Amino acid sequence: MEGISLKVIFLIVHILGVVMGAGAAFVTDAVFMGALKKRMFSKSDVDYISLASHLVWIGVIVIIVSGIALFALDPVKYLSSSKFMTKMIVVLVLVLNGAFFHFHHLKRLRAVADEPLISQSPFWNGAGTLFASGAISMVSWVGAVVLGVLKSLPFSLPVLTTVYFIVLAVAIGTALLVKDAKMKEGSLS
Repeated sequence: MEGISLKVIFLIVHILGVVMGAGAAFVTDAVFMGALKKRMFSKSDVDYISLASHLVWIGVIVIIVSGIALFALDPVKYLSSSKFMTKMIVVLVLVLNGAFFHFHHLKRLRAVADEPLISQSPFWNGAGTLFASGAISMVSWVGAVVLGVLKSLPFSLPVLTTVYFIVLAVAIGTALLVKDAKMKEGSLS
């Protein structure tokens, strides 16, 4: 019986990073939607979102380090793959969106903790970027997982990235409609 190859070890670590990052991101979105439903972010909701955000970052760091290790095993193969290059764009979007969420949105959530989300709440000022950030996160995590699982795709980088950005635009538009509906619900309180 042969030993486990470096590629398999790096791949296992990579998958664990994806599980941690995507799992924490998905649960964070569920906590966020639950807080909207009850029309208040409790301090514990915000604390949980903050903790989960740290877990997402740990997952992203594991993904990047193990991804670099995988890439180093066959850089020519990866650089010639439109699927891989698209995944790198998706991961870049995830990192930028995650940084914006972590350094901007968490402060805003802490500022409104334990306050009702009525239409006059400071939460709604600029909430569009928070909802858009959630949409970007969900689409990008799902996109990264799908791209990681598929063996190959018969499409060019421009086609794949165009599809990704169209899906992002639709998700952001939908998130903004949800924000408007939730804000109107708050005005009924």
